[in-house]
Amino acid sequence: MALEEFEKELDLKYHELVYTVKSLERKIKREKLGRPKQDEPTQFETVYKADIRFFKDGLRIKEYRDKESLFVLITNSMDKEEMDNRDIIKEYKEQSSVETSFRVLKDPYFIDELFVKTPQGLEALSYVMLIALMILTLLERNVRGALKTEKERAVVSGKRKTFTPTGISIIEALEQIQILFYNDEEKRTWQGYCNLTDNQKRLIHLAGFSTDIYTEGFKKIA
Repeated sequence: MALEEFEKELDLKYHELVYTVKSLERKIKREKLGRPKQDEPTQFETVYKADIRFFKDGLRIKEYRDKESLFVLITNSMDKEEMDNRDIIKEYKEQSSVETSFRVLKDPYFIDELFVKTPQGLEALSYVMLIALMILTLLERNVRGALKTEKERAVVSGKRKTFTPTGISIIEALEQIQILFYNDEEKRTWQGYCNLTDNQKRLIHLAGFSTDIYTEGFKKIA
């Protein structure tokens, strides 16, 4: 009964408990000191010992492995030469990065108050947003790629330091840039000035640009 209770406490799922109970005759230690008398009988008692062994349940383990290693996907790509099972699951697992990017487009900050009059206008706006998302993704990739050769982390929004900044965090770190244009009468051109911090300059350089991108496109002849 004790062994059965012990087996319940173990709650074995993938092993089997096998046990037997053996009876042994053990000599009882004399209470009196000294050498026993010749006619004094030797006292014995019966004791019981459990022989417990564990064995792997190969069938249960195989069923569990088969179940956990099964990955069910539905696809309309029926050409195995074009995409085999390995290609399909790779494509599926890589879509998480795409979903993360599209989360930006679903943000109410961008689409909460957008109004268009025609389906063509909606289609055009969708293309503009996809292009913007592509540029954001390229910005993220360029900065992360440049940081692979750097020893110091980039500082993004919230003063967080990281080697893998997101595109949104990079944009947020560049949001507070102010640009001032003034008319240089001597040169008869408009001159531009922006208040970039050292960290913002670094982020721009990591993205592969010069800080002149904020001003060079706005020079006009007076």
